Amino acid sequence: MRACVVMFYDNNISDYGDINYKINKLYCEKYNLDLILSQEKTYIDKHSSYEKLPLILKHIENYDYIIWIDSDAFFYLNSNNIIDIINNNLTANFIFSKDITENNINCGILIVKNTKYSIEFINKWAYDEYLYKNNSNPLWWEQGILNNMIESNILDIKNNSFSYGYGVLQHFNKDELSTLPNLPFIYHLAGKSNEVRIKASNNYYNSILYNLDFNLFEPTVLCEIMGRNKSDKGNLNNRICSHNYTKLYHHIFKDIKNEKLRIFELGVGTNNIYMPSNMGYNGRPGASLYGWAEYFPNSKVYGADIDSDILFNTDSIKTYYCDQRNPNIIKYMWKEEELLEPFDIIIEDGLHEFNANVIFFENSIYKLAKNGYFIIEDINNNEISLFNDKINDWKIKYKDILFMILEIPYHNKKDNNLFVAKRI
Repeated sequence: MRACVVMFYDNNISDYGDINYKINKLYCEKYNLDLILSQEKTYIDKHSSYEKLPLILKHIENYDYIIWIDSDAFFYLNSNNIIDIINNNLTANFIFSKDITENNINCGILIVKNTKYSIEFINKWAYDEYLYKNNSNPLWWEQGILNNMIESNILDIKNNSFSYGYGVLQHFNKDELSTLPNLPFIYHLAGKSNEVRIKASNNYYNSILYNLDFNLFEPTVLCEIMGRNKSDKGNLNNRICSHNYTKLYHHIFKDIKNEKLRIFELGVGTNNIYMPSNMGYNGRPGASLYGWAEYFPNSKVYGADIDSDILFNTDSIKTYYCDQRNPNIIKYMWKEEELLEPFDIIIEDGLHEFNANVIFFENSIYKLAKNGYFIIEDINNNEISLFNDKINDWKIKYKDILFMILEIPYHNKKDNNLFVAKRI
């Protein structure tokens, strides 16, 4: 089966179009699909969204299927092969995707089979002046015409197409992703501002470059380990856990989990309810440290906390006192004999306040080994802009560090965000 993904955009939207093209190219390379980009307009007096129609007609005879994707949309690299959708609907000439209301078709993605019927239908959709002038939803452009054609069952389109419900082929909103039963094929930034589109596309592309693109829907062994140890970093049951970081952590650490590493986490997890950023009365101090020691069986695990009452030592774990708001105490801690060597992983899960995060980072980043990760957990949504501004300064100061903020979709809408730095 020969299949091709087709995109169109012009210079007016190339700021995000170029990024999405790069993402979609990676997806097509993964599944051996052709990708065609056009930036030449066919219509003089119609909106650019109409360009999909002559573009599909131009290339359809060279392929068994054409897969159209809007320029404000990108494929998730972790999604399945779109050919699976085709193989499940081989008798359909068109495969559509429902809009979020489920009442209409959204043309952010559509799949067209190379048949005489499909070519006839697209020609009518593209060039029938009566349909164009009588579009009941002119602000929906070609999408409005398509929905009118389906409603009127022109050319018996209802019996020649299959429509997937919203959330299967595409979705529109980042926050809803964790509520869907499966990962959709594309993230369609429909109706978003250019600024939001650029940010979302850039963030996803950077997550691919930094190997931080993980499967949000796939439970991992680390989810089980941390859940059983009563850590809030993740659980097999998402509904009872504050965060879902374990899926990302397993993604980036699974290939090195059996190596001899040095791991440090600030924030042992106090259950003193009078301490800031406490785990609650029923919290288990050291929960994450126990989880790390189990997940990294050949590594040395260290921790630190401001609550000296919960510090402990085992054969595989050692903990120390630290007040992350005090640079002198941080420097003193790092002089401990067993903490002198660099660390492969440093996780900051201590006091969840921007200034405290900055103080600990700036007084600890020199402890990070080459190819090591420094991660700050539980960044509050209203502090993300502060971190982004600070990252701009740190990029100048720390030339050998890659920086990224990950806003991870989850039912926790407050602070399910990570700061990730990697020394290269």
